[in-house]
Amino acid sequence: MFNPYALHEIQLRGLMSTGRTDVAIQLVERGSPEPTTTVAPQWRVIELITVAQVRLAADDRGGAAQSLHSAVEEAVRQRLPHQLQRIVRAAHRRLPEIRDVAAHALDRIRQDLAA
Repeated sequence: MFNPYALHEIQLRGLMSTGRTDVAIQLVERGSPEPTTTVAPQWRVIELITVAQVRLAADDRGGAAQSLHSAVEEAVRQRLPHQLQRIVRAAHRRLPEIRDVAAHALDRIRQDLAA
């Protein structure tokens, strides 16, 4: 039921929400879990967004941008509007260029779904 990406993401989110940003940053610095074929593809996107949020908390805008850029590409490929919404919220004012790309991708998916 649980996969390495889900557990990693849950742990990061829990650390952030309990104010243990420094521990979350250390965990991100150790890297993401190794990819496996049993992981549902959307979990990689979810984990990338959470890693970006931790990197932003550490003031690592470059690392956050890289994670969010990968997350946008994969969310578009998999057609994951909820994850694009999370990217928009995560990037908000600190990474406006990524926020805009994610917002446009979300608009395109909404238009496709409405057609």
